[in-house]
Amino acid sequence: MPKRRAERLVMTMPPDRGLARLTRRVSFHFFREHGLKTVEARRKARAVERRYQSLLDRRAGQSSGATTSMVLTLSSGDGKLEVVGRLGARGASTSLVRLKQPLVS
Repeated sequence: MPKRRAERLVMTMPPDRGLARLTRRVSFHFFREHGLKTVEARRKARAVERRYQSLLDRRAGQSSGATTSMVLTLSSGDGKLEVVGRLGARGASTSLVRLKQPLVS
């Protein structure tokens, strides 16, 4: 079986709660593309959305005047899938979802 190539998708957007659903949609398609069944991909994508919203809430608690972008990084490789959220370009990364990549036959 050929080895899968590692992939990374980086999405940068404004810190708007209205865009949190977009994280769910992007995550769902990413998980499906990398072998998760529909039900499992949907469940994990909802988890990404919820955790992303809590990351936005944490940002709101840091009442700094500067507008900081939100960065969502979806990566595959080394037998795992991971979604990481971050506040701004230099903010600390928070793992939103990490799971084993399913074997695709």
